[in-house]
Amino acid sequence: PLFRSIRGSRKGVRSPVVPSRSMRRIVIVFVALIVPACSEPKNFLVFGDWGMGNEQQRAVAEQMKTTAKADKAEFVVNVGDNFYKTTLDSKGKAQGGVNNLTDPLWQSYFEKVYNLTLENLTFYSILGNHDYMGNASAQLLYHTLDSRWVMPDRNYTVRLSLDGDDESESTTVLFVFIDTSPFIAGYYSKPENPTMGQQLAHQDYKKQLAWLNETLRASTDAWKIVVGHHPIKAVAGVSSRSSYAINASCAASFGSVRRCCLLLRPRA
Repeated sequence: PLFRSIRGSRKGVRSPVVPSRSMRRIVIVFVALIVPACSEPKNFLVFGDWGMGNEQQRAVAEQMKTTAKADKAEFVVNVGDNFYKTTLDSKGKAQGGVNNLTDPLWQSYFEKVYNLTLENLTFYSILGNHDYMGNASAQLLYHTLDSRWVMPDRNYTVRLSLDGDDESESTTVLFVFIDTSPFIAGYYSKPENPTMGQQLAHQDYKKQLAWLNETLRASTDAWKIVVGHHPIKAVAGVSSRSSYAINASCAASFGSVRRCCLLLRPRA
């Protein structure tokens, strides 16, 4: 069994970077963490941009169930943009996220989809830019209604044992979850809807980076995996100004540690 300890940070993020266009499709990745000291790899699923509550989402959920069963996936890492909406507000602005803990989207996008497919797996989650179009704080509290949903803060850590119940630092992996939307300057100057601007106004990216640096510096875990929504590097030949900006902001953090794996949403 996996041992886990969860710690949150109340450090926010305010900043100077630039926006990337959101992907309106589900991304799923299967990850096998190969650890020499362990007899078998630790397998888990990674996905994001998933919440439309439609046939395509349910089809992906079924495939996730098949893959998780075949490869003994132990948990899910959710990299954000959890709830999309196809409607616009009264001013023609995009909408997204959930309104509160009782928003019907929790049932139609999450519970009724993954309760039938991945009911035994924990979803370690983070916010995406579309989640800021709704009530982002509601996603931080949903674990009080469903313990499978884990997002205790905008920035938090999860430590997992790699070989049984031994909590020894030499046999653990540290997942560091960071909220990347506050790094994007365009979300402040031209927010995708008013709700996003209002919520991001309370963030401070310098404090977040200080927390990230200290977390990575203090860790003596065998592996460190940093998880966020926006990509550090663009792929598929597509340039991303936000990727360069986030990479520049976090370069010192990631360059100061060995064996630090970045686990963020791929870009189309």
